[in-house]
Amino acid sequence: MKVKGSDQLVHVSLDADITNRDIERVSHGVGPGGSTVVHIRLKRRGAERLHQITQASIGQRLAILVNGDVIMAPAVRSAIRERVEVTGMSAADAQFLSETLGRRR
Repeated sequence: MKVKGSDQLVHVSLDADITNRDIERVSHGVGPGGSTVVHIRLKRRGAERLHQITQASIGQRLAILVNGDVIMAPAVRSAIRERVEVTGMSAADAQFLSETLGRRR
């Protein structure tokens, strides 16, 4: 699939590994150096699953889908558990992601 608003292609599994039901809390704000950041805290099941996925995917991209569209595919830098930090997006994109994920629980 193509990342929305870009020419970047990513492989996407047909089965969602983590869904909105796995999200405990979402917020967005400004991180170190003034960069925009989205903080996502997962419930136990989602955290365990994300750890398995990211541990096997370091150095690769992880697609984030909203309503069937890949809205971003950040690089996995390390194995992640219950606390996710997504950076490298505009303030408007961070607000959209935070609001969309936050209301779909």
